[in-house]
Amino acid sequence: MSNDLTPSEARFVRALCGSGPLGMPPLGMARALGVTSATVINLSMVVERKGFCIRERFGMRIFLRPTSAALAYNASCIETPELMQPTPEPRRKRAPRAPRPR
Repeated sequence: MSNDLTPSEARFVRALCGSGPLGMPPLGMARALGVTSATVINLSMVVERKGFCIRERFGMRIFLRPTSAALAYNASCIETPELMQPTPEPRRKRAPRAPRPR
């Protein structure tokens, strides 16, 4: 797999870098991102394969921690904010309504 991140993966990596050096449990990450914990688990597996995340177990708890590549990616996003914001799509006009029969 390539190291290119999709927008959802990039958002996940930025949130993960904001969680601190100890990382965050998947349920806490899900609440922070507003998605389900299954979505966070799937994203963490993909991002871990790309080298931006580490899953570590402390006792019965799992923590997601950012790697140095994730911290470097987050720093580059801060320096170039156009990477963080998606380009807005122009709004399409609605078709005119058909006249109502009377």
